Amino acid sequence: MPLTSGLRLEAANPPLSSGSRPEAANLRSTSGVISENTSLPSAVTADVADYLPEIAGEEAPTNMEARSCCASESASEDVPTNTEIEKLVQLLGTDRYRDCQYQTTLFLRRVKKGIFSPPQMEQYLGTLLEQIRTIYGGVLQDQADEMTCLQKIYGFQNIEVYADALDTFIDCIHSRTDGRLEEHRNQQKLLQAVRYIQENFSKDLNMAVVSNYVSMNYSVFSQEFKRYTGKNFVTFLKELRMEEAKRLLIETDLRVIEISQKVGYENEKHFMKTFKAAYGVSPSEFRKNMGFT
Repeated sequence: MPLTSGLRLEAANPPLSSGSRPEAANLRSTSGVISENTSLPSAVTADVADYLPEIAGEEAPTNMEARSCCASESASEDVPTNTEIEKLVQLLGTDRYRDCQYQTTLFLRRVKKGIFSPPQMEQYLGTLLEQIRTIYGGVLQDQADEMTCLQKIYGFQNIEVYADALDTFIDCIHSRTDGRLEEHRNQQKLLQAVRYIQENFSKDLNMAVVSNYVSMNYSVFSQEFKRYTGKNFVTFLKELRMEEAKRLLIETDLRVIEISQKVGYENEKHFMKTFKAAYGVSPSEFRKNMGFT
């Protein structure tokens, strides 16, 4: 879902910086729309708090680590430090990403109430977006427009619209990192599977044994293994065994039946048939031919 959907942006949005802020740090107007001719009074009136509705139906996160990253409304009015903001951003790659959404929404609500000033808002959001770019840039390569849009704070209709856009952006980050994490986990399991096969191909091995060993669903393992190695499981195992059989035929004096067992074939005839299908000659003929090299 594009973040720009439903947003009313100015034709030329100023970049995120103290210099781009509308004069007199405006964040309030009686119409609820940010205007360049509206200033923020020192004593904020009640209707400012209506810009962003209370979080209806949303329970505050119980995770103490996340809640400690930003001050609650009754705590200190200091803007969260860069370290505290980084802690929040780190949550985006976990199942606690909604804690970051909650704390960011809470901060913007306090901006509307006049607890934090526009420069403090710029500092917070600028740091937040920069941390997101630094940590998750690898999964946001096609989200450059959305990132640029969010950096232009004063191009949004009001804080509520900005908060919605930021919330959607955070959802997008979590979705992408969650997918990448699952892919990474599968790759680690497949690497583990390949190593297990290489170390145990002399045993009675099949795909069910290996998929269970790495705790992957049989069907998922079959598909992912082929994508990871470029070969299906049976072909991969057979080629590995045949390569080892060739090495033993060349480097040792072991009998064919012994080599058959060492590469995982209890049935010598099956081994000889498989070897001939792979190389065009029997194991004995292969060994004889290699004697001429």
